[in-house]
Amino acid sequence: AGDVVGARRAQLAVDEAAVVFAQGHWLSALKVAIADLGHGSGRSARPLPELNAQQRVNVRNVLQANGLLLDRGGVR
Repeated sequence: AGDVVGARRAQLAVDEAAVVFAQGHWLSALKVAIADLGHGSGRSARPLPELNAQQRVNVRNVLQANGLLLDRGGVR
């Protein structure tokens, strides 16, 4: 009835990519991730905290490790 192996593989990929949200406030991390993908500024409006430099690197590393970040010659 379903592709159990494929579903498990997809769930693992989502779980690995979700590590992005462990980097500071979830919405701030999402904004940085979207900016790394080429959309938006990656900045958060107050009262949301900005991610620090290491958290931004961590977000980029998660995207790269999961094949989600294309080589764009440096988004930021």
